Amino acid sequence: MARKRRYAEGTSVSPARSQAEIEKLIGRIDGDNFTTTNGSQHIMVAFEAYNRTVRIVLDMPDDRDTTRRMIWRHMVLYVKARVTEIQEGILDFDSAFLPHLMLPDGGVFGDVARPALRQAFAGRPLPSLIPGGGPLPLGPGGSDER
Repeated sequence: MARKRRYAEGTSVSPARSQAEIEKLIGRIDGDNFTTTNGSQHIMVAFEAYNRTVRIVLDMPDDRDTTRRMIWRHMVLYVKARVTEIQEGILDFDSAFLPHLMLPDGGVFGDVARPALRQAFAGRPLPSLIPGGGPLPLGPGGSDER
């Protein structure tokens, strides 16, 4: 069986071009003070918008140029999805970028929330996805027709 190709694997798009694309996307939601870091261990995008500061960091599994280009394309895809959700009214800014919102102490919300989330669910079952906790009513033939 052939190995499944990863998103943007083998892309020829340079990190600089991806960064420029992200900066343009951030401009669509009136973001400013855009900056990036292109380190050997991670890449980072930071900007300000809606009276908030956002910092998104993606880890680099290795420092090869092909991996770097691929990870920058992942960042473009992620930011483009968030910006589109905001523009289309699907999410507000805070909800779209919640894990990446910088706190007054310089950390990001996701780093604070993850341990609390793990503790909240430790040894407990997941809540029901259905309001009221009951199973989905099945239609004729066992399907979920409504």
